[in-house]
Amino acid sequence: MADLGSEVLEAWAADFQKDGYAAVSIRRKFATARVFFSYWVRKGILDKSPLWRIRLDLGRGRVLPRSLTPIDAKRFMEEAWRDSEPEVIRARNPADPSFLRLRNIAALEILFATGMRVGELVTLTLQDWWGDERTFIVRGKGSRQRLAFLPDDRSLKAVELYMTCRKAIDLGHDALFVNFTGRQISTQGISRVVAETATSAELAQRVTPHMIRHTVATLLLRYGADIRIVQEVLGHSSIATTPNEELPIAVLR
Repeated sequence: MADLGSEVLEAWAADFQKDGYAAVSIRRKFATARVFFSYWVRKGILDKSPLWRIRLDLGRGRVLPRSLTPIDAKRFMEEAWRDSEPEVIRARNPADPSFLRLRNIAALEILFATGMRVGELVTLTLQDWWGDERTFIVRGKGSRQRLAFLPDDRSLKAVELYMTCRKAIDLGHDALFVNFTGRQISTQGISRVVAETATSAELAQRVTPHMIRHTVATLLLRYGADIRIVQEVLGHSSIATTPNEELPIAVLR
């Protein structure tokens, strides 16, 4: 063990890469090796760890957020609307199934229409909706505010119908989206709605709110939107953060 030099350990790492191990797996193995050698240094068997001069440079592999294809996005929203008539629902309480169904449709339409973060969606209030302008005031990261515009008639109709129903139920607070108990819905609640809709639509992949956000960004770029417009829509403070959080690097180069 005393003859185990840095060259051997570097070759060990190279072999792992050659065998197709992910960078995170190789780092984990070396972290274990560091603990092993540190133990024998404390015991006095080794003067120093053979890893003390080694600095692994394996690159920072980053898995890009997945996005839905246009076909899957269409199937997703068709499933959300399935068996739902676009009309005002006279719900008496937030546990009414028809009210919850309309809530889900409105929430999903907003996510797909605006690319809004799920955390931004759940904190919307009744006062944040400017009906005449088809626009929401969104409170993003760092207390920054921006406007989120509903560009199509279907999403506008869903929001207007839900807004009418929501205002008819007095819950003592102004949260726009609520759960069946009448309290402001959580991000987990919206994530559950997204996942259940994807399952009902028989999509092959698991869908999350962030995946919808990435889909919006990808489609905007694919159909010719300027990167600065995408930055504004997503609510990023600078273009530099846009590829790091949302967009495929290959598109931005």
